[in-house]
Amino acid sequence: MKHLRLMALAGVGLICCLAAAYAGSLKRTVGGKDIDLTIPSGYCLPDLGNSGEAFFANFTTKLVNNSGNTVVQIMADCGELRRRHANASAPIYDYAVYYYPTAVENTAVTGDRQAERQSLCEQMGQVRDADLSDVPQNVAKSAEEMKANVSVSGTKNLGVLAADAHGCYSGALVNAKTGESTTLISAVIVATVVHGKYLFLSVYSKYENAKASAAALELAKTTAAALDVKNPD
Repeated sequence: MKHLRLMALAGVGLICCLAAAYAGSLKRTVGGKDIDLTIPSGYCLPDLGNSGEAFFANFTTKLVNNSGNTVVQIMADCGELRRRHANASAPIYDYAVYYYPTAVENTAVTGDRQAERQSLCEQMGQVRDADLSDVPQNVAKSAEEMKANVSVSGTKNLGVLAADAHGCYSGALVNAKTGESTTLISAVIVATVVHGKYLFLSVYSKYENAKASAAALELAKTTAAALDVKNPD
């Protein structure tokens, strides 16, 4: 179970700068398999030629690595990125990360895709709050390595929120502190299998209310559905 522990909490409360929108094919390789990613509606890719965006990408990558995962692609809300471009201290709350557990990078998932997705959902349903106990330490380690003023004071597993033909959707809440500001961050984690590879997508947002959380879940679902359209068996 360790490699399925909602490791998506990497990157909570980060800041970012300008990014470029992306449309069309976005192929990335996972364990030797090409997967054509879908970007959530209204999200953009970071421009690694910009120092602020590169810091965001590098910090997020380090957080994911320290959680035992490997980043496939990082994205963030285009509007928040534009505001960050105009104001270097503006935070980014809405962002998303594709990743996979490093330990299963070379694992070939040979069973029926739907059956394997159901198995993933059963495993995600077994995650408990205690499985997130190492998240604050991972964030602290990453913040120290990147010399960033970011910390996490608590996490809450919300369990499996939904499941459909395209994947399993679980949730988590985390209290993230950036500087003197503390924010409750919501994470919706998509667990799926694409081309015989485990693939996860975490969609983060600032927790506001149940309606906003439902919208984040719907965004995760539509992104997973579009991923299947671009990557048929």
